[in-house]
Amino acid sequence: MEKIIKIALGTGLAAMLATTAANAALVSRMNGEMLYDDVLNITWLTNGNLAESTTFGITGIYSNGTMNWDTANNWVAAMNADNGTGYLGFNNWRMPTMVDTGNPGCDWANVGTDCGFNSDTSSSEFASMYYDTLEIVGSLDADGNAQADAGINAEKALPFYNFKRSHYWFGLEFAPDPDHAWHFDMQNGRQLTYIKTADNAFVIPVIAGDVAAVPVPAAIWLFASGLLGLAAVSRRKGAPTYHA
Repeated sequence: MEKIIKIALGTGLAAMLATTAANAALVSRMNGEMLYDDVLNITWLTNGNLAESTTFGITGIYSNGTMNWDTANNWVAAMNADNGTGYLGFNNWRMPTMVDTGNPGCDWANVGTDCGFNSDTSSSEFASMYYDTLEIVGSLDADGNAQADAGINAEKALPFYNFKRSHYWFGLEFAPDPDHAWHFDMQNGRQLTYIKTADNAFVIPVIAGDVAAVPVPAAIWLFASGLLGLAAVSRRKGAPTYHA
């Protein structure tokens, strides 16, 4: 029995570590309502278009969930005020962000900048999610060649759902021209600027950090403790009984 317990302990720990590694990028939170991104250290809302069904009383949102940039900011603010505690109990929702790298403005390229295709994933939350986490390709590769199967769809978006193959707002204003803000196009993987009054973009909010962190070592310890407890019970059962 002791040998079996040792094997089970080793197998169980290996399986748990393998599961953790397989889900290293996105981890379910709040019963699947949210997804923790351990690369960006932010928590995404799982629903890619909550505004389609929940407006929080904000006007200017179309029935399909699209809105302009100012309305998007108002919607997120209302989300944080929902029921006095914020949506799902959190009041620090925001739109995804990015960094305007290099010279201020759009440094258009097919790879590695803040504007264009295959944007720098270390400086953009949308680019990181699209290119690295979900591993979706852009319409153009680094050399400007067309790529098939670009853009998000329901299958490629998993474990997100209701993601739209369209524009999504960043929370960052375009510094050289305050009439514009940054956005990411889920149809082709392109990151660029958009006039703020455009009302055909979607919003997916995020929260900084992990909203419900459960340390993996603690989970492993609980699992191991259970197996060790089973081993102890087995040893007691197998021990000889002496009578006075």
